[in-house]
Amino acid sequence: MSDYTAIYEVGESIANLLRSEMVPEPIAKKEHIGICEPQSPEDFQLTVWVYNIEVIKDSGTRTGFHPDPDNPMIERFSPMQLKLQLLISAHSKAPAIQKYSDEYEVDINAAFNGRLSTIAFDGATKRNRPTLKVI
Repeated sequence: MSDYTAIYEVGESIANLLRSEMVPEPIAKKEHIGICEPQSPEDFQLTVWVYNIEVIKDSGTRTGFHPDPDNPMIERFSPMQLKLQLLISAHSKAPAIQKYSDEYEVDINAAFNGRLSTIAFDGATKRNRPTLKVI
């Protein structure tokens, strides 16, 4: 597990940045922002997910062993460079108020109601639309 701590720390630092910038508005509590798969958001309103990791091979920096800047008698292996792609997803448990032909009107506890496209869901198409409970 120690090989992946840097990847986890990147995700956690992005989540911490979002917590510091998005609380208390538009998200009420810091606990509602976290690292999680987008398909299982639990109680999170905003999730961060590292979905792609690529090793950068031709970055123009030195590879292999090189002298330690503090002690030239010691050689260290150059760190691996990675390209991480993150997915930041917003999740809402707001009730649908009104259904239109291609969208739902959603109560988001703001001055205006939000609108949610019927094809914004996983696997949704023009023919295969989700069924939401309208209250």
